[in-house]
Amino acid sequence: MKVLVFDRNSADEFKAADAAVEMIPDSAIIKDGKPFFIPASSDRWTYSCGVALRVCRLGKNMPEKFAPRYIDAYAPCITTKPVAAGGPNALDRCHEGAVILGEWRSPEDVPDSFEFYVGDALLAKIPVDKTLAARMVALAGSRGVMKIGDIIVMNEDCVAENLPVDTRISARGESADEPLLGFSVK
Repeated sequence: MKVLVFDRNSADEFKAADAAVEMIPDSAIIKDGKPFFIPASSDRWTYSCGVALRVCRLGKNMPEKFAPRYIDAYAPCITTKPVAAGGPNALDRCHEGAVILGEWRSPEDVPDSFEFYVGDALLAKIPVDKTLAARMVALAGSRGVMKIGDIIVMNEDCVAENLPVDTRISARGESADEPLLGFSVK
């Protein structure tokens, strides 16, 4: 399994030719509400909101019109990375908690957007764009094999930096009371 993270803001137009993508190991995923322990490798960390999708079929070179068949779920997610001197480095995204996943929802049950909170303060409202998701799956499949369980993070909207210990981050579907993602910074 692999995690592909598209380095883009959700408000930006997506251009496949300019797509910047990072591959993060699956060992860097935190799920099920487990806390994010700030790694000692940096004093400064960014927290970005995103929408993740999960691939449910083996495939490559799939046309965009068939790409939705390869997506079985969407989830809110947070990605973390150190503010690195000297630019990005693959080792900056190997830490546990580089990707923090919420609960998966089927394409039929996913809300139109996810709302992200720090405590009770709304940080961001990120739309779930299924057309864009299909484009990203098709792009990834044009460059390599997509496997069952692969995850694509469609965007990274940086919303916070250097959150203090015991900060609570959550996400819910638009107009929903029950959180789909929740964890604490430790």
